[in-house]
Amino acid sequence: MALKFNLSTLKEKRDILSFGVDIFMLVLIVINLAFIIFDWHFGFAFFQRFPDRVSPSFSAFYRDSIHPNFILYDLFFVALYVLELIISWTLAVKRKTYDRWYFTRW
Repeated sequence: MALKFNLSTLKEKRDILSFGVDIFMLVLIVINLAFIIFDWHFGFAFFQRFPDRVSPSFSAFYRDSIHPNFILYDLFFVALYVLELIISWTLAVKRKTYDRWYFTRW
């Protein structure tokens, strides 16, 4: 199944920016999920041996700086998601995209 994008429709509706934001958010979600999975695996001693062998300096930096404060780094992603939701919802209300203000694009 091939993905097809009709750019002329996007240009007519002026949704190129919205489409770009959606793609950016999808990329952020993939990065965040990879970060969560890596940090979860990093909690196991068996997995920590692999980064130690590949790059001891990275492993020491991650173990000392990032892993203990993982929640703070993850909250950055959550803040971006909430900010994007608030902005898109506000724009939808302003543009009167939906019949009711509490409807969203889901």
